[in-house]
Amino acid sequence: MYFKNREDAGRQLAQKIKSKIKGIDLIIGIPRGGVPIAREVSSNLNLPFEIIINEKIPLPGSPGVGCGSVSELGVYVLNNSLISRLHFSQGRIDYLIQKAKDEIRRKKSIYSKHRIFPDLDGASIVLVDDGLASGFTALSAIRSLRKSGCARVILAVPTASNNACKMVKEEADELIALQVSYDPFYMISKHYDEWKILSDEGVAELLLI
Repeated sequence: MYFKNREDAGRQLAQKIKSKIKGIDLIIGIPRGGVPIAREVSSNLNLPFEIIINEKIPLPGSPGVGCGSVSELGVYVLNNSLISRLHFSQGRIDYLIQKAKDEIRRKKSIYSKHRIFPDLDGASIVLVDDGLASGFTALSAIRSLRKSGCARVILAVPTASNNACKMVKEEADELIALQVSYDPFYMISKHYDEWKILSDEGVAELLLI
């Protein structure tokens, strides 16, 4: 299954979720790529929309590759097998986590200076991203939502790698993935006909709609 763009993926995802929306309080998107998809889902299902900011813990010398993920609520998940192979010291790990937290603060200042994270105590939510490659970003988001008191977390994505699915299934109440790939060289972008990197300003505009 391929998707024309993120908006098309959002519409298809909304159709899949429609039968499960009873009791759902909120759609939450993961910036950047998950935001246009989550907007489409919330619009099609007539549900309110929010975001949770997560950032890859950067891998030095490899832009776009992470050794884990941290959320705006401070919850982080590490790719321990990768870190072990790289022989990172605890001090190096702490430094990389702090860099990710600094990037989250920068993004928050652009997305909404006065935004307050919503009260999620007892809430049932659908967490949306544009795909799952390693799964660590979604995992830190799920754990953050649990920490915030969410009673139910459904993770919904258009496309995902099989390995990522196996990992997040253990912590989400339910996983909805329209397409699951067993490709060992899986890339989210390969499953979209039109793919572009969203800017922070583009995300901020979507949040104002």
